[in-house]
Amino acid sequence: MVTAIHNQGAKIVIALTHLLMREDKEVARCANVDPIIGGHEHTLLESSAGRAPIFKMTANARELGRIDLNISKIVQLKVRATGFAVEKILISHYNLRRFGWR
Repeated sequence: MVTAIHNQGAKIVIALTHLLMREDKEVARCANVDPIIGGHEHTLLESSAGRAPIFKMTANARELGRIDLNISKIVQLKVRATGFAVEKILISHYNLRRFGWR
């Protein structure tokens, strides 16, 4: 399926999974995907297999993840991932003022 997507003109294919890390690594080795963004382990993990970086965030809305994908014209993928604790985001000064709290 990934090959068909590439054949239709896609330059980057992002796999969203809910697999164990070892299964994500198998997907990365067998399919021509670029980054894999997954879950299942409920912990912050970063790895790679084949040509694909693999990122997993935590569970139960404890953190939000941000992944910056920089894609060049010659289709080189550079990835940077960051996690943010949800508690810090929710009680930031901006959000408190936004909801009328001081």
